Amino acid sequence: MSTQFIDHYVQPLTVSRPATPGDEKREFTVAVATRETPRKQALKGILGSLDKNPRSLSNLKEQLDLLTRLDAGGGAAVAAADEEEQAIRKAVVHRIVVELYAETMEAHLAQASQAEEDAEWWADVARSSTSIALYLLQTLPTRVTRVLSTVLDALRAENLPVSLASVQDLLAREARALRPEALLTAAFPHLRHQARPLSLTLASVFPTLTADPMRAASAPLRALATIVTAPHVLARQECRFKRAELTRLRDERAERLGLLAGMRATLRDAPSEQELAALVRRMSSPTQTQADVDASTAELLPELTTLCTTVLPAQAAAHRTRIHDLGLLRPGYWTRMWPVFAAAPPVLLALGGYAWRSREALLEMLRDAKETARGFLIGYLLEPIKDVIRTVRSGGEGGGMLVHKEAVEADIESLERMTLALARDKLAYTQDQLERLSAQVRVGDLTPVMEMYEDEIRRPLRSALTGSLLRNVFVQVQKAKVDIDQALSGIDRLLKSQELTFAFVGVAPALLVVYLLGGVTGRLYGNARRGSIYSRTGGSRSERVQAWFVMRRIERLLVAHELTPLTSGLLLLSLTHLRGYGERCLPRGSRIREGFLEDVDDLEDPELGRREKLRVIERMWRCWGDLLGWGRKDNVGDAI
Repeated sequence: MSTQFIDHYVQPLTVSRPATPGDEKREFTVAVATRETPRKQALKGILGSLDKNPRSLSNLKEQLDLLTRLDAGGGAAVAAADEEEQAIRKAVVHRIVVELYAETMEAHLAQASQAEEDAEWWADVARSSTSIALYLLQTLPTRVTRVLSTVLDALRAENLPVSLASVQDLLAREARALRPEALLTAAFPHLRHQARPLSLTLASVFPTLTADPMRAASAPLRALATIVTAPHVLARQECRFKRAELTRLRDERAERLGLLAGMRATLRDAPSEQELAALVRRMSSPTQTQADVDASTAELLPELTTLCTTVLPAQAAAHRTRIHDLGLLRPGYWTRMWPVFAAAPPVLLALGGYAWRSREALLEMLRDAKETARGFLIGYLLEPIKDVIRTVRSGGEGGGMLVHKEAVEADIESLERMTLALARDKLAYTQDQLERLSAQVRVGDLTPVMEMYEDEIRRPLRSALTGSLLRNVFVQVQKAKVDIDQALSGIDRLLKSQELTFAFVGVAPALLVVYLLGGVTGRLYGNARRGSIYSRTGGSRSERVQAWFVMRRIERLLVAHELTPLTSGLLLLSLTHLRGYGERCLPRGSRIREGFLEDVDDLEDPELGRREKLRVIERMWRCWGDLLGWGRKDNVGDAI
């Protein structure tokens, strides 16, 4: 991340290098100026190697040694008369200075970023009592080892055998080599680096034990509670101490980074070789001001060699030594994971024994789970989906749900035949009247039959024996059957119109269960595959929260401070994280990413003052706050 930021930061310096004859066509009238000499070829080779190869100290040292040998080879007189060669050499020197400037900035930026990340980790541990207890458990073997080493050193110093009696004797005699303070400092090494005396720290951690002995003896429970809680208190103090030291280290690197950032304008103006030498000397010791450096006595190539071979490696070694001496590194993988590895064998053994004893029940449970899953997939998911596809393919055609169309038509034809026969026998209808009656029956109009029925029902007994009352009743029964069939046919058409809806209602619960299971599985196993779960613009919630905190810190630095070297360095450190967020989380080739990175470019621009950068921050909150979820509670508030 820091490499990409530095590449972007120094790109204007590379673009604004002194022009070489290869950049634009020039005509030379002097023969020596147009002749391609071995020295010119070597200089062009150096420039080509710097352009093609990735930036590294080893490559810079190699090209710097080659340039030194070329200058020592007696080509200075020819170079003074060769304008083209002078231009090429000036471009090479400028490029080497820019590359070393980028390496110096990247080294300080990487160290500051690492210190800040470690400080935030220690701060997170110190905030939670559970994290403190886990940290104590994880580092318990290391602390015990240091205490035992202190005891063994004390026994060797007193020429005593390694035994419990010797340790008790040393403790009873209060030997200087084995005082309780020494054991406590061995367990918690940060105590030896604190500013206040150790006795005051012990008095604050062990108030019950360091008070009146009579009072301590009368309160054994309080003394026991103090002894139990003291490691927790000391561990919290240790985390806060490491956070404070890492914050101080970050500020030191950030201040040097700000001083280096202030030199970019000088490099962009393509200064002379003496000015470059003075600038490189300031890069070797960024705390020196321009007035402290004597440009007349500075020689460029020796200064570059010293910076490349001595200063930068020495600064990196000093940084690592300071981190190691103060114990500021996070616990390693095996330190953090040994409780898991220690608890895994007995837990696995107990689970294995239980599984072996309950193997029949577990196998039966697995079979039931298999059948349940199979029944769910087939009966509640696949078959309803097949019904939906079948319904869509048939388009509502096919047999009815309640009554078939053919049955309704047969009942209507039977009613028509019965009505026409009754009208022909009892009413003596002609053929034309029968045809009109047939049309009336088709639409449900049985008026002639009903009039006959009304007349005969006046004399029901005689009409039943000698008349057509029974035939008329049977016609009415058939008419009722036809009406019922037609009502059922209407209900059937309504059901057929909603058949697809019913099919989806049947499969919807199964689809909902599958969707929920898929979401849970995706959250458990899909976080590593960016985009499968967090497909929204702006990355995951943790990345949005981190970007929100970076934006807040940038605004806080601009509001509360002037643009001092420390403030500038902290701003560059924050902008490194912000640019990394934009390049990592925003869609490539999108206008969102392009606009976001343009705003970051404005914040990186050293020509803009504090007020202008505050305006840029206001624009970013306004333009990107809602889009990237910085103002939504579910993305930021809950995670805080």
